[in-house]
Amino acid sequence: MKQILLTALTLNISAFAFSQQTNPFKLIDHYAKEAIKTNQIPGLAIGIIKDNKVIFEQYYGAENSEKGRP
Repeated sequence: MKQILLTALTLNISAFAFSQQTNPFKLIDHYAKEAIKTNQIPGLAIGIIKDNKVIFEQYYGAENSEKGRP
């Protein structure tokens, strides 16, 4: 189930990324936060690279789930 949700999330982000009317990074942030909450994911890192440059980098959740460190 989680794989289906993450696949759908990836496809939605790809579709929104090409839209000129919205900021794709805000959409990525929103979807990541919703996926974390819905699937109880302890931590997540997202990086987007374009033309060999990092254009988006964001970390969510805890670094160490046992100690709950952000």
